[in-house]
Amino acid sequence: ACPPPPFLPTTHASCLLCRQQLLLGKKARFVPGWDTHGLPIELKVLQTLPDAERRALGPVELRKKAAAFALEAVESQKEQFRRCAVRGK
Repeated sequence: ACPPPPFLPTTHASCLLCRQQLLLGKKARFVPGWDTHGLPIELKVLQTLPDAERRALGPVELRKKAAAFALEAVESQKEQFRRCAVRGK
C-alpha cells in the first residue's frame, strides 16, 4: 500500500481513541483534524474533470489539483466546526 499524499494530516484514529476514552469516563485531549487524505480526494478531483482533461492529467498535476481541493475542503470543514461549535485544542 502507498502512503497517502501529504496534503494535510487526518486524525480518524485519534478521534476514535478520544471518543472511546470519553465513553469510558476518562479525560481525553481532543484535537480536531481535517479529513483530507489521499485517494478519495484524488478520485473526487478526477470526477469533476472533463474526460479529455482527465486523460491528459499527469500525477504531478493531479496532486496539485487534489491539494487545492483539500484546502477548499478544510475551509468548508472549518465553517462546519464553527457552526456546530466544535471545540478542541
